[in-house]
Amino acid sequence: MTRDFLNLRDDEIELLYEAPALVALLIAGADGKIDSKELKAATKFVTEPRDFWVSYFLEVGERMPVILNRWTAAASNEMDMTMARITVALRQLNGVLSKLDVKDSVRYYDFLLQLSEKVASASGGVFGFNKISKEEAALLNLPMLDNPVRYQFS
Repeated sequence: MTRDFLNLRDDEIELLYEAPALVALLIAGADGKIDSKELKAATKFVTEPRDFWVSYFLEVGERMPVILNRWTAAASNEMDMTMARITVALRQLNGVLSKLDVKDSVRYYDFLLQLSEKVASASGGVFGFNKISKEEAALLNLPMLDNPVRYQFS
């Protein structure tokens, strides 16, 4: 665990670990079906080296398959309900990010936005065109999350 998480509760830390998988599932499931290519792209992306929270991203890479499997199993039974639960969970991330250093919150938020783009462009389309569905496009900017840049001015 990174020292930046010291002022967070355990459930808030756990949400930070789950958030990348939740973003991946939200975007992958936006069109009503979760494609394994999208989840593979997400898993690959989260394991790429970052210049912040190095130990966090190492652990996320290890946890990601388990979290994805758990949520994918839930989605297979009730996709709409699972997507709603994911949205609620991600909305709770706003309170967590507001407790972190603004610079780190902004970098993490940008990481989640990049992740959503990677997932959306990982599958679909014809001959490489129109890979992002309109349902995915509506969620790409993760509208349930506040841009942490605004924390600087609060």
